[in-house]
Amino acid sequence: MLIRANAGDVPRLGLVFARKKVRFAVERNRLKRLVRTSFRLHQHELPAADVVFVARQGLDQLDNAAFLALLEKAWQQLNRRFRASPKPVASHENSAAPADPGLPVRP
Repeated sequence: MLIRANAGDVPRLGLVFARKKVRFAVERNRLKRLVRTSFRLHQHELPAADVVFVARQGLDQLDNAAFLALLEKAWQQLNRRFRASPKPVASHENSAAPADPGLPVRP
Protein backbone atom coordinates (compact mmCIF):
# COMPACT_ATOMS: atom_id res chain seq x y z
CA MET A 1 0.00 0.00 0.00
CA LEU A 2 1.02 3.57 -0.64
CA ILE A 3 -0.43 6.40 1.38
CA ARG A 4 -0.42 10.17 1.07
CA ALA A 5 -2.34 12.76 3.07
CA ASN A 6 -5.21 14.40 1.22
CA ALA A 7 -6.89 17.76 1.67
CA GLY A 8 -10.30 16.21 2.36
CA ASP A 9 -11.55 14.80 5.60
CA VAL A 10 -12.14 11.20 4.47
CA PRO A 11 -9.82 8.44 3.27
CA ARG A 12 -9.94 7.41 -0.40
CA LEU A 13 -8.97 4.10 -1.98
CA GLY A 14 -7.23 3.32 -5.25
CA LEU A 15 -6.60 -0.17 -6.62
CA VAL A 16 -3.86 -1.42 -8.93
CA PHE A 17 -4.20 -5.08 -9.97
CA ALA A 18 -1.94 -5.79 -12.94
CA ARG A 19 -2.65 -8.87 -15.02
CA LYS A 20 1.02 -9.82 -14.67
CA LYS A 21 0.65 -10.06 -10.89
CA VAL A 22 -2.81 -11.66 -10.69
CA ARG A 23 -3.35 -13.57 -13.89
CA PHE A 24 -7.05 -14.47 -13.97
CA ALA A 25 -9.79 -11.83 -14.05
CA VAL A 26 -11.96 -13.77 -11.62
CA GLU A 27 -9.13 -13.68 -9.05
CA ARG A 28 -8.45 -9.97 -9.65
CA ASN A 29 -12.15 -9.21 -9.14
CA ARG A 30 -12.33 -11.35 -5.98
CA LEU A 31 -9.34 -9.60 -4.45
CA LYS A 32 -10.57 -6.13 -5.43
CA ARG A 33 -13.96 -6.90 -3.89
CA LEU A 34 -12.29 -8.01 -0.65
CA VAL A 35 -10.09 -4.89 -0.51
CA ARG A 36 -13.09 -2.60 -1.08
CA THR A 37 -15.15 -4.37 1.58
CA SER A 38 -12.33 -4.28 4.11
CA PHE A 39 -11.67 -0.61 3.35
CA ARG A 40 -15.34 0.24 3.76
CA LEU A 41 -15.42 -1.50 7.16
CA HIS A 42 -12.25 0.29 8.38
CA GLN A 43 -12.57 3.73 6.78
CA HIS A 44 -13.91 5.30 9.97
CA GLU A 45 -10.61 4.37 11.70
CA LEU A 46 -8.32 5.54 8.91
CA PRO A 47 -6.78 9.02 8.61
CA ALA A 48 -7.75 11.42 5.82
CA ALA A 49 -5.43 10.06 3.17
CA ASP A 50 -5.27 8.59 -0.29
CA VAL A 51 -4.52 4.87 -0.04
CA VAL A 52 -3.39 2.99 -3.14
CA PHE A 53 -3.38 -0.80 -2.91
CA VAL A 54 -0.84 -2.30 -5.32
CA ALA A 55 -1.18 -6.06 -5.90
CA ARG A 56 1.89 -8.25 -5.60
CA GLN A 57 2.69 -11.65 -7.03
CA GLY A 58 1.07 -14.54 -5.18
CA LEU A 59 -1.94 -12.76 -3.70
CA ASP A 60 -4.24 -14.93 -5.77
CA GLN A 61 -2.90 -17.99 -3.93
CA LEU A 62 -4.41 -16.79 -0.62
CA ASP A 63 -7.89 -17.76 0.48
CA ASN A 64 -10.36 -15.08 1.60
CA ALA A 65 -9.71 -15.49 5.34
CA ALA A 66 -5.93 -15.23 4.97
CA PHE A 67 -6.19 -12.24 2.65
CA LEU A 68 -8.60 -10.42 4.99
CA ALA A 69 -6.24 -11.10 7.91
CA LEU A 70 -3.40 -9.49 5.91
CA LEU A 71 -5.59 -6.48 5.14
CA GLU A 72 -6.57 -6.10 8.80
CA LYS A 73 -2.89 -6.06 9.75
CA ALA A 74 -2.14 -3.56 6.97
CA TRP A 75 -4.87 -1.14 8.12
CA GLN A 76 -3.50 -1.23 11.67
CA GLN A 77 0.06 -0.67 10.45
CA LEU A 78 -1.12 2.15 8.20
CA ASN A 79 -2.79 3.87 11.16
CA ARG A 80 0.33 3.58 13.31
CA ARG A 81 2.73 4.84 10.65
CA PHE A 82 0.56 7.63 9.35
CA ARG A 83 -0.32 9.01 12.77
CA ALA A 84 3.33 8.80 13.91
CA SER A 85 4.66 10.84 10.97
CA PRO A 86 4.57 14.62 11.42
CA LYS A 87 2.13 16.41 9.15
CA PRO A 88 3.33 19.59 7.40
CA VAL A 89 1.66 22.70 8.75
CA ALA A 90 1.04 25.64 6.44
CA SER A 91 1.85 29.03 7.96
CA HIS A 92 -0.93 30.75 6.01
CA GLU A 93 -4.24 29.53 4.63
CA ASN A 94 -3.31 30.14 1.00
CA SER A 95 0.25 28.83 1.16
CA ALA A 96 0.87 25.36 -0.21
CA ALA A 97 2.22 22.76 2.20
CA PRO A 98 5.13 20.62 0.99
CA ALA A 99 4.05 17.38 -0.65
CA ASP A 100 4.18 14.28 1.53
CA PRO A 101 6.23 11.65 -0.33
CA GLY A 102 3.88 8.87 0.79
CA LEU A 103 4.56 6.04 3.16
CA PRO A 104 4.68 2.52 1.74
CA VAL A 105 2.97 -0.06 3.93
CA ARG A 106 3.42 -3.78 3.39
CA PRO A 107 0.85 -6.21 4.70
